[in-house]
Amino acid sequence: MSSLCRSQFRLTVVGPWRLHRLLCQLDARLIGVVLRQWLITPWRFLTEGELSPPKAFRIVRRRTLAILDALRTAGDGLAEILADMSGDFLRYALKSSRKESPSTFALLAQLEVQVAWLDA
Repeated sequence: MSSLCRSQFRLTVVGPWRLHRLLCQLDARLIGVVLRQWLITPWRFLTEGELSPPKAFRIVRRRTLAILDALRTAGDGLAEILADMSGDFLRYALKSSRKESPSTFALLAQLEVQVAWLDA
């Protein structure tokens, strides 16, 4: 598990609780990790760029209560919330382009463009 998940979901923080509560806390946090990954995966690699997991996490965290409310009401309004999150991901959660040290995704995207140009 990445250090990003450990820090964002506070997986290493343990309170002075009994074993059953510790396990419940751990289960809830791990469910949060899975749900966050499920929510951001469709937008992880886009033609516009690569999604930044920490930036996406902040957007998901801000919408968590709205998502829970929608799930409590049999999914009413969930599609709108997810559509709003999609727009927020594209607007606020893309990685900044790095000239000095581009990400692997950026290098692969450049390679694909060069290969397509050579084939033409």
